[in-house]
Amino acid sequence: MTKREAKRRLEHLALETGHKRDYYIKRALVEFLERKEHLLVDRRPHGNNNSFSTLDQLSSRLNRLMP
Repeated sequence: MTKREAKRRLEHLALETGHKRDYYIKRALVEFLERKEHLLVDRRPHGNNNSFSTLDQLSSRLNRLMP
């Protein structure tokens, strides 16, 4: 899918549902991060807890970026 097609589909979805475009972008990012965090936590060696940000930390950063 091209960037233009993705934007067009996102705009169409936003118009149909009444949500803003950023709402869907944020949801997609959070879902992606949750999947990746789950995979990374499973593969991370025990005892190394400060390598990655937690999902709560990432979510708070996203909230600041997308009001």
